[in-house]
Amino acid sequence: MTRLVAILALLLTTLAARAQTVEFRMQERDGWVGSPMVMEVDVQNAADANAPEVAATPDFDVRVDPSPRRMEWRQSINGRNTSRSSLIWRIEFTPKREGKFPLPEVVLRSGSRTWRNPPQEVSVTSSTSNDTLRLEVTTDPPNPWVGQSVKLSLRILVRPFTSAQHGVTLDESQMWRLHDDAGCSWGILQPRIRELAQSNRRPAGTEQVIDGKSWIVYEIETPFTPDRAGPVSLGELRVAWRYPTSLTVGRDFFGSPELSLSGVRPVTATLAERSIVARALPENGRPASFRGAVGQFELRVAAKPTQVAMGDPITLSISIIDRSRGGEELKTLQPPPVDADALGDAFRVPSDPLAGTVDGAMKTFTQTIRPTTTTVTQIPPIEFSWFDPAKGEYETARSQPIDIRVSPSERLTSDRIESVATTPAASRQTASLTEVDGGLVANIAPTAALLRDGRLTLGAGTMLVFGVPPILAAIALLVRRRQDRMQGDAGLVRALRADRAAREALQQAADLPALCAALCEFIAARTSRASGTVTRAQAVDLAGQSGADDALCTTLDQLLASGERAAFAPARGGDASTARVQAVALLQALVRLDWKRRAVDVLEDAA
Repeated sequence: MTRLVAILALLLTTLAARAQTVEFRMQERDGWVGSPMVMEVDVQNAADANAPEVAATPDFDVRVDPSPRRMEWRQSINGRNTSRSSLIWRIEFTPKREGKFPLPEVVLRSGSRTWRNPPQEVSVTSSTSNDTLRLEVTTDPPNPWVGQSVKLSLRILVRPFTSAQHGVTLDESQMWRLHDDAGCSWGILQPRIRELAQSNRRPAGTEQVIDGKSWIVYEIETPFTPDRAGPVSLGELRVAWRYPTSLTVGRDFFGSPELSLSGVRPVTATLAERSIVARALPENGRPASFRGAVGQFELRVAAKPTQVAMGDPITLSISIIDRSRGGEELKTLQPPPVDADALGDAFRVPSDPLAGTVDGAMKTFTQTIRPTTTTVTQIPPIEFSWFDPAKGEYETARSQPIDIRVSPSERLTSDRIESVATTPAASRQTASLTEVDGGLVANIAPTAALLRDGRLTLGAGTMLVFGVPPILAAIALLVRRRQDRMQGDAGLVRALRADRAAREALQQAADLPALCAALCEFIAARTSRASGTVTRAQAVDLAGQSGADDALCTTLDQLLASGERAAFAPARGGDASTARVQAVALLQALVRLDWKRRAVDVLEDAA
């Protein structure tokens, strides 16, 4: 009886562990207009669960992720094996307006069972993203023609966060780290974003003043060719940001003050899918030879050989050179008409479509033609037409006729064939060979040319020819890597420019506090710390860690102390001109130190 009870208990425990349960998890109850609110539907031990069904609602845009996340869990304790599987569906509710709204009903069906989410209400607030985050899309040139290769640019404008309490402004690299990649949708720019991510790069940002306000502008460019007239579909363009609301002061491992984010709010900016309109190519004046090319081109035609027998092949090479600004997408460029209508009845032309080869800004089409008569003396001009978007009209280029000479082909009549076949072998002329002993010496006498040393020698010229290209390639690779590093590391650029920036700040400083601020800003830039966060004690400590001797640290500390006194008691600041000379001498000594950049900054605790 005891064994039966144990078996039943084990079966009940196993069934309970494998019982199917559903949990509806809402990550947050407060949302922002235009920013998705995420619900996760966690189905435990799901075998055949269908995707959740969401009731229609006028308050939210709803998106159910079609690919759920599956998790498996297994455990073995004292020989007892337990397992559990989990299927997690992600549902995004994007509020359309501010207010308090109930979430729509979510229904999950699995077999004969049905689950519904419990009623819950969320509060939605307007995010006023236009004040902090904006999107702009432009093309160069604007309003492109159908088939015209243009440069499409997405501009992301973000207001830099400034903490008046701590006197800190986040730079462009720190602000980019706060963008929410999971909430972004890049539309037509997705391949370019993937390319940047694979090369461990990011869009570079610049500070600009627009409408009297300071913005950080990130620009992402990609080539684009509209394929139909009218509004151009760019896909869904949405950028989400975790915009800071406040900073807090903490302590690092050594007790030094550190700034970190203490609050963020989600901000989302979207752009209409069809914000660019492509113009249709005009019908009037369209040549018969037009094959859809848009841009500015040059035509070159060559033929080889030019002296052939009738029926022999002539290779006709047709090269189209793209002279457009930015370049046409040559892969889709169609060849000019090369057929019986263009060349006439004097040539036999294959009917197979031409496949060209692209080499830089030139695409070459090759066609084999055969003359069918000896009276033909020229290959007619080849005509290629395109639409010039700069002029707004069609243009046509015609090649010069190519002179050729066609001779009659030699024909072997049936009489000659029969004559050759019936001639006795004994009467045919034959060549006799005489065997000679002695090899090459017996056939030709040795000369100076035969006895000359033909081994290859490597002189200075040969070494120069083979050695210079690898050296130049290595130099070009080093330059390219340095440029990539400079573009992807804003802190490095700031550190390299710190010396010049400090010299300019010292020359423009009007008083002693400004001179001291310039020295502290130099130390902050060389150690990758946020602007305005280096105190007097930190400046002296960082200088000592970088190799400054006691005399230099004492001089720096005295000058910074004088600056602090002058900030609160201007009358005790002393002569600014004398202090400027001392600050310039200090800067020269600080520049020679071995500064160590940090790998983290004020956002190290943001995540």
